[in-house]
Amino acid sequence: MANRSCAAIVNDGMILMVRQTYKDETFWTFPGGRIEAGESPSQCAIRETKEETELEIEITDQVCEYFSAKINGTYYCYFGKIIGGTAQLGSDPELGESEQELVDLQWFPVNEVADHPEVKRVLTFLETGSK
Repeated sequence: MANRSCAAIVNDGMILMVRQTYKDETFWTFPGGRIEAGESPSQCAIRETKEETELEIEITDQVCEYFSAKINGTYYCYFGKIIGGTAQLGSDPELGESEQELVDLQWFPVNEVADHPEVKRVLTFLETGSK
C-alpha cells in the first residue's frame, strides 16, 4: 500500500466521518486517502477532505503520525478547520461511478463515537496535547 493522510474535523462537539466500503469491509473513518507523488501529508488531508466531503479546510494541528502495518506505510492525521463549503458526500475522482467506495457522511456527537480507534487518538491529543 502507501502512506495515507486524513483530517479530523470537530465542530461544536460533533466530529465528521465518512462511511467507506473497501475490500468488502464497510467502516466509518475520517476523510482521507493515499498521499500522491509530490504532495505533503497535510496537502493530502486538505485535498481528500474536499473530494470526500465538499468542504474546504485548513490544517490547524497534527494529531498523529505512525507506521501502520495495515497500510504498510505511514499514517498521518490532522485537525481540519472548515473555511468553506457545505458538508455533503463527495466521490473519489479516480474511481468510476459504479466503483465508488464512499457510501455515507455524518456528523457524530464526539461522546457517542469516543471508542472508535481514530476518534480515540483525537481525544487523547485533545486531552494531552501530544502526538
